Parts: sequence; C-alpha cells; structure tokens
Amino acid sequence: MDYCYTKAYNRGKAAITIDGVHRGFLDLYSPTTQWQVCTAYSNLGSGAHTFHVSVSGMKNSQSSDYYVDVDKLIIYP
Repeated sequence: MDYCYTKAYNRGKAAITIDGVHRGFLDLYSPTTQWQVCTAYSNLGSGAHTFHVSVSGMKNSQSSDYYVDVDKLIIYP
C-alpha cells in the first residue's frame, strides 16, 4: 500500500494508523511544493485492512500551517 500526498510550505504532520496500529507520523512540510510524494507500507498480510490518516496537530517549526492531504492510495494485490 502506498500513501501519496503533497509536501508544501503549509503542511503539518500526518498521523498514520493501519489496522488500529499507529505507524508513525509523516512530516509533509517542504519549502517547495512536491507533488505525489509516496510512502510505502508493506508486510500487511492478506485480507482487508483499515488505513487512517489524520491531522496530528503537530508541524515542522518552519511550516506556516497544519494541512494534511491525501492525493491517492495505491493498493497492491
């Protein structure tokens, strides 16, 4: 599974949970806009999975805001 997002000057940190297990925070801040940046999550096993991304309320000190987005999810069989 790949989670794809935009990195930009006004992005915060996304909290990632898969199947109820916290998988960490992703810092979506970048001084320049970067489109379709992807982070891969593997070894999930077969069957259905639940993916949750949320605004953590945290941000890089250089970021101007807390925005978190989802450009796309790529699910591999």
